[in-house]
Amino acid sequence: MRYLYLFLFLLICSFFSCKDENLKAIIPAYLKVEDVVVVNTPILQKVWPNDRITDINVFIDDQFLGTFELPALIPIQQTGSVRLKIRAVIYNNGMSNDRQDYPFYSTFELDTTFVPEQEIALRPEIEYFSTIELNGDWDGEDFEVGVAFTKTATSETKLIQTTDPINVFNGNRSGVARLEENQQFFETYTREELTNVPRTGVPVYLEFNYKSTHSFTLSIYTNNRTQQQPILSFRPRSEYTKVYVELSSVFSTLFTASNYNLAFGYRKPLGEKGMLYLDNIKLFYFK
Repeated sequence: MRYLYLFLFLLICSFFSCKDENLKAIIPAYLKVEDVVVVNTPILQKVWPNDRITDINVFIDDQFLGTFELPALIPIQQTGSVRLKIRAVIYNNGMSNDRQDYPFYSTFELDTTFVPEQEIALRPEIEYFSTIELNGDWDGEDFEVGVAFTKTATSETKLIQTTDPINVFNGNRSGVARLEENQQFFETYTREELTNVPRTGVPVYLEFNYKSTHSFTLSIYTNNRTQQQPILSFRPRSEYTKVYVELSSVFSTLFTASNYNLAFGYRKPLGEKGMLYLDNIKLFYFK
């Protein structure tokens, strides 16, 4: 019996010794990414290079490692020479529970070497793919030279330019729709009709920056504005925020329409003042 106890004791010691050695053998390196930078490219001549990249997808030798919220400190168990790839992730439709790899941003790639216990700090630079298209019917709106929107018949005010430095997001002008205390409703639509938008489910996104005192709605008019389809509502924001709105399913659902107009609108109670600021409105899809 004494020898049996001795045997069991040695077996247990051996088990923990092996386990400890295995744990010691896995000493990771670390990848530190504070943020991702979208650099200026020819496609951005009419687009201010601002973004809202919240997360990154990381790949080591083409194997998906995971999605990490920025800023990120990521343990890397695969040390030695590797091919690192990083994809930018955004809040799809402005929703934090729907994080998507943004299809119009390029992939950051780097051949590097990870050393156990050592940290590599990166600030990846990416750009818009050169194969994306700014909608040819409507060139978007940055409000620098005018306002490419028209108010609806029931709207009590219109979208105009503002040069107030406190409320301009980029450049010298932004758009604003003000409602006074005795007014309740604002709505505006793109002056140019959209006819060349893909309707086959390929990626189509609307990007814009906004701040507002009240919730507002993005909608789409079809067939010479004879029908209207609400798309998304957005919460009030006291500071400008960037949103990426996925419209692929919208256009593929409304594929029989002859044309489209994008529209913004909001309603508020009497006795309150309302403001909606917009800037850098662009519709993207691949050529």
